[in-house]
Order: sequence, then C-alpha cells, then structure tokens
Amino acid sequence: MSDSTPDPVSDTPEPVARITDYAKYCAILAAVIVLLAILAGPLYRIGLLPLNLAFDLLKVGVIGGAIAVVLNLVTILRHWRGGPNRALGISAALAAILVAGFIFSLYRTSQKVPAIHDITTDTNNPPAFNAVLADRKPGDNSPDYDPRNIPLQLEAYRDIKPLFTESSPADAFVMSEKAARKLGWHLVAVKPELGIIEATDRTLWFGFEDDIVVRVAKDGLLTRIDIRSASRIGDSDIAANANRIRRFSSEYQDFSREGGSKRRNLPRT
Repeated sequence: MSDSTPDPVSDTPEPVARITDYAKYCAILAAVIVLLAILAGPLYRIGLLPLNLAFDLLKVGVIGGAIAVVLNLVTILRHWRGGPNRALGISAALAAILVAGFIFSLYRTSQKVPAIHDITTDTNNPPAFNAVLADRKPGDNSPDYDPRNIPLQLEAYRDIKPLFTESSPADAFVMSEKAARKLGWHLVAVKPELGIIEATDRTLWFGFEDDIVVRVAKDGLLTRIDIRSASRIGDSDIAANANRIRRFSSEYQDFSREGGSKRRNLPRT
C-alpha cells in the first residue's frame, strides 16, 4: 500500500495556472498587435516609416490581431473562469475587434468606390491648382485633371455638384473662406479678386496631404461655387475627397443660412 496521495493538480489535464498564462499571453499579443496597427499611420506621418512599410505593418496588425482575438476568445470561453487577467484579455480582444473592424470597413469602402483620387464639382472645366504646386514632391500624383475620371465620378458620386447662390460673388467668396477655415484647412492662397481659394488638408490617421481649390464666379444671374479636391498620393482616395467636398458644401450652406443669404442648388446640366 503506497503512502503517497494523489496530487489534484497533476491529475488535471491542463492546470488552471497554465490556462491563465495562455490567456494572459494572448491578451498581451492582441494588445501589442492592435498598438502596431494604430501606430502605422502616426509613424509614417512623422517620417519614421516609409509608406510601404506602414501599410505592411497595418496588414500584419489586421491579420495578427484577428488570430490573437480568436485565440484569446477561445481560451476565455473554454477555460478561463476568473482571475486577475480576465479583464485584460476581454479588453484586448474588444480593442482588436474594433481596430480590425475599422480597417475592414475601409477595405469594404475601397471595393465600392472607383479607384480615383481627384474629385471636382465641375468635370468639364475643373478648377486648376497653382499656389499649392510649390509644396508638391517628386512622385506625387499629377495635378492635371484626368478626363478618364469623369464617367467614374459621375457614376459613384452623383451628389457632387456645384453650389449656386443668389448672393454676390464677393459675399459668396467670404462665406467660402469661412467654411474653409471652419473645416481646419491650411489656406495657401486667398485671392478674392480672382475668386480663388487654394488650400491643403491632411487626413487624420496617416496625415496624407490633399490639395483643394475653390472657385467662385458669376454664372448668369447667380453665383457659382466649384470645388476640387485631389490626393497627392495613391490611386484610390476611398471617397475621402468626395466627403471633403460634401463637408464644405454643408458648412457653406450653414454660413449662408446664418447670414440670411438666399441659396438654391440647381441640377447639373
């Protein structure tokens, strides 16, 4: 008869302590990968990563984050009943899901919109870039409007149209400048005598710099306001330029209403 007694821990197929360690490691892995994905844009923005490596880091973050989330959730659901690391694991998994979901939504948008990066309210005579050209770098997209964009834009962004107002060109120009400043654009040139505003705007995450030009001109009895927004880098803007034009139009209309101006939008002809 043996004097030894069974060790309850050794009889357990997978000790609780080891399960807890697995969960903790998965949580840490998910947190690190999420952090890398988030930092891809800022690291490129401050010049510490070239664009191709930043995109590679983003891809690693998405794929690795998805794997870490799965491992983390499986461990939590199957084995982890409590302990000090449970909140960490759940938080890391949720963070990874949110980041991966955001990036996936960008991917879905890129599949729904055309691969163009130059949007304008006047495809027949788009406003030209001039003052912003001095800040462009070699290898940036051409500042010349590509007429091949026209059918793609008209199909994808049917709401992108010029603004028509009964305000004078001078008043419309003032409101256009106010709208541009309200949106936080960096104004490069403000030329009321020409009815031209040129500006740049940066995307929030990667800090991509886009060029903008607003043109205010008399059109018959009305004043017409056209805007053009173009990305310096990349083939597809994932609707960023169209959304920027929409925000400008919305801000302009707000200033127009505040000033008691009569405004009406007319259909594109």
